[in-house]
Amino acid sequence: MKFSKGKIILLLVSIFTIVYAGTNIKILSAVSNNGENTIKWQVSDQGNIDHFVVYRKNGDSRSSWTAIKNLSLKEAYIQNEGYEYTDPTAYKISSPNDLIFVYKISCVDNSNREIDAAEATVTSVIAGYKRTWGSIKALFR
Repeated sequence: MKFSKGKIILLLVSIFTIVYAGTNIKILSAVSNNGENTIKWQVSDQGNIDHFVVYRKNGDSRSSWTAIKNLSLKEAYIQNEGYEYTDPTAYKISSPNDLIFVYKISCVDNSNREIDAAEATVTSVIAGYKRTWGSIKALFR
């Protein structure tokens, strides 16, 4: 069976459209504020979204994704701004090399299918007293 160039291009465009149409997240950004990283995103269509899953890994390309939070739409929604999640545990990473984090948001639709979004990278800036206070508390546990 021989395919013409036009049919191959149409097939590739159709596959791209199907894959892209499933991605609901249109903006994904992450910022650090004293060791708490905030991830913000907006969705193009929330009609079929059941919840979001927030994943995190450190900046090392060999690290793997860890799901850190499942969020309902209501739980993550910030009025007129889209959706937001603040990761309160990022500052607890002990190695200074682990201060670069990559976050990923997945939309989970009503049929329990995950759709990955773009990744956002953030460099955490942690005040020295916050890390020191955590170390002092650990001594007395």
